[in-house]
Amino acid sequence: MRIPCYFDTRFEPPAPFVRATVDLKSLNIRGSIHFHIDTGASMTVLLDRDINYLGIDVRSLKRAERDIGV
Repeated sequence: MRIPCYFDTRFEPPAPFVRATVDLKSLNIRGSIHFHIDTGASMTVLLDRDINYLGIDVRSLKRAERDIGV
């Protein structure tokens, strides 16, 4: 299967991105956003602007079971 992606030339070097659909059935939210492809990442993070675009109320989310960050 091929997944279409593109290189965003606003970054140096150009960074790979893919457009994906986020479907959160429990919150009745569905929308497409652009993800930066990072093959070394161990998790996926949504930016504040993506959360706002999708209309996610962060107060309605469960806390992560493990700490993220340093």
